Amino acid sequence: MTVSFSACISNGKAEYGVNCVVFQAKFLPHTGDCHIVTCARDGQVRLAQLSTTGTCKATKRLATHKMAAHKVLCQII
Repeated sequence: MTVSFSACISNGKAEYGVNCVVFQAKFLPHTGDCHIVTCARDGQVRLAQLSTTGTCKATKRLATHKMAAHKVLCQII
């Protein structure tokens, strides 16, 4: 599935919750490509839940760092 972050933007306002550059985005394993974790320059690590059509259904802030968050590591525990 091809997903564009423009699916999370409405009327020029980011509904995804990120106010700046997203450095990395990864699909979570075993979620059917319906969950993406991102890290951004503003230090936020966020989870986006996607619909089957690729639109952004919901987002949640998982963590906030004082500095920029450059890499996401997704591990199965």
